[in-house]
Amino acid sequence: MEIFLSWSKDWSHELSKAFRDWVPLVLQESSPFMSSTDIDLGTRWNDKINSQLEKSTIGILFPNSRKY
Repeated sequence: MEIFLSWSKDWSHELSKAFRDWVPLVLQESSPFMSSTDIDLGTRWNDKINSQLEKSTIGILFPNSRKY
């Protein structure tokens, strides 16, 4: 199961990283995707994100209401 994790700013980034590490322990067949860890330097990030969005079955948002 492909899971797309969307985050914004430091606080939600840390939360999504923790979730990314935890979810495979609960859902062994899951494959979480997070742009900051799953896109290699030099990769066309827009193509990679679009591709991942197309094949993901679940998307989880980590919104941030802080304005810093």
